[in-house]
Amino acid sequence: LIDRTGVSGAFAAINVLTLEEGRMQKWAFSVDKFELNVLKSSLVGMKILGRVELPVAKETQTLAYTGEFNKMKNRYALTVGLVDDLQFPAFSAVDVTFTAGSFVRIDIIDEEFYPSANLSGSLRLLKVDSSGKKDIEAPGLIFEELALSSFAPHINFRKLSLSASVHIKGTPVTIKELGFTKKDDLVGIYLSVDCNLDGDSSGIQASLGCSIYGKLVETNDKHKFKFDHLDLKDGALGGKFPGFEFYGSFRPFEGNAEFGTGFEAKLKLAVQMKPGKPEAGSGDSEGKKGFSFEIDAFGIFGGVNDYRYWAVDVNTDFTPCITLSALSVCGFSGGAYRRMAITETGADPSQLGVSMRGNQYKPKQNVGLGIRAGVRVQFSGTKSLSGSAMFQFQFSDNGSLQQVFFEGSVEFQVPMDKVPGLNKVVGAISKYADLSVDKVVTALKGKNESDIVGCQNTAKATATIMLNFEEKRFTSALVFTISLYNGLLVGSGKADILADFKKNEFHFNIGTYSDRVYLAAKLGNFKAEVNTYTMLGNDISGFPPLKPEIASFLNLPDNKIELDARSHQQNIETGSGMLFGAGVKINYEDCKWFGVNIRAKVDFLAGFDAGFLKFDDSKRCNGEKFGIDNWYNMARFYLLLNMEVGRHKKC
Repeated sequence: LIDRTGVSGAFAAINVLTLEEGRMQKWAFSVDKFELNVLKSSLVGMKILGRVELPVAKETQTLAYTGEFNKMKNRYALTVGLVDDLQFPAFSAVDVTFTAGSFVRIDIIDEEFYPSANLSGSLRLLKVDSSGKKDIEAPGLIFEELALSSFAPHINFRKLSLSASVHIKGTPVTIKELGFTKKDDLVGIYLSVDCNLDGDSSGIQASLGCSIYGKLVETNDKHKFKFDHLDLKDGALGGKFPGFEFYGSFRPFEGNAEFGTGFEAKLKLAVQMKPGKPEAGSGDSEGKKGFSFEIDAFGIFGGVNDYRYWAVDVNTDFTPCITLSALSVCGFSGGAYRRMAITETGADPSQLGVSMRGNQYKPKQNVGLGIRAGVRVQFSGTKSLSGSAMFQFQFSDNGSLQQVFFEGSVEFQVPMDKVPGLNKVVGAISKYADLSVDKVVTALKGKNESDIVGCQNTAKATATIMLNFEEKRFTSALVFTISLYNGLLVGSGKADILADFKKNEFHFNIGTYSDRVYLAAKLGNFKAEVNTYTMLGNDISGFPPLKPEIASFLNLPDNKIELDARSHQQNIETGSGMLFGAGVKINYEDCKWFGVNIRAKVDFLAGFDAGFLKFDDSKRCNGEKFGIDNWYNMARFYLLLNMEVGRHKKC
């Protein structure tokens, strides 16, 4: 109606904007119907109906919204209806339902629309493989405050929890961890689970971690979260049965600074065959002997810096050993590797690249193929002497021999009552007390006589030799340890030789001033230690620092002497020549009752360091050469005696 008062009427339009055309800050929306009420050329009412698409929801699933303005009632309202049974494909989530309190909001800021959502409810994780079989199914996943926004951060979860059992590959599992995860521009849900495939503690058990990742992408000028990948984390599988058990683990890795991308696998297998009963009439009184063996295997495969690498390490042990003439074979070890090198032995097996026996493998591009093989033996007729030998050959890409390595060890164990002459030695010490060996040990260690029956004396020596033809380097080392009376008397030491023709470095060391050869004894409250070292070569790292005990007693920094020397000799670090030294430490501490508790403590420390080193011409003292033709001698003697006696509150 058009008259002298103006225009009045109701106007409507349909399909004003489609989902392909409408955008609210990268969120797709439509205007399906637009209604306008005008009275006397004044707007008195308006209504908009349409749909809005959540970035995480399936594209064909939308939410209906209604916007209404009524001037007569002075009311403006914009509501978005939530529906159940949505799907979030980015996280393989289906059957999404919302609880009360969930909302989708559209704010108007500076005449711009900014949609957001805060959703709580439940969903079902469902990931199927190409054949339609279920990989993962978690029907009772509860989410709280799933926040969606048209500006960064675009998505976040406050909390995830579980109300029903989870199935992986159709097997019920126990959830250890559940949460929301982010990695670069990816967001996802992670699970860490345990499962028992037999429902029995002696059956097969497994553990697995996985994450379902989605990624925010922009297509047709709109944001959409889409499924990116299923990421399997560390997994393990083990089982225990009568006479048989196994354990295996799987660890994928990606983007590691040192190892790049790949996976690591470990397997341990143990079989035990019980002894059999003798057959009637066979004349065999013992029957079949029991036999057991263990096998552990390690493998790592990956790629880093545009090259591929791999390593395999296998070991096996037998009990009892297999007797071959004068010796018995107790186990084998071996392996192969390419583009890798063994950098350490005795490392932590839980670390990436470390075998179950502690061999640390690391990628090294210039290594072609490496082969290693070893054997563990025991000399027949006795269980007190055993040993092992390992050979390793490493080749370059062109097939030339790059490195040869050998490691051999010998271990000697003797029961206490089998040590020749020990009774005579202890008898001489205890002749006035008329004590036997066991009684002396019992008294000194404060143990019962029954504890000494299995007491052992152990000596072990390990020798290594390495020839590196590519680096023109030869190294050799001998490490030994001893332990008597189960630790009553202990000692260790290391001797090593280095001949590096490429760097022109040479040395022969029997211990060093920081790692001395020592022998220590603990007799009740009495402790004593003697130590020594000798260093010869052209790569000696300066003079030894002051002993920490002496520095502490004098209230000096531990490296006082070294700091003084460097302040005058301009950072002397490496020299050629000889250093040697020796020392003894004695400590006694006791507390006894003499009417009152009396505590006594005695510390005694004595020793010396001496040597002569030649430094290069760059070293100066006050701008001039020092010593005689850069030869510098030093000798240090020290003696410390500290005694404390006094009352003590409690012994």
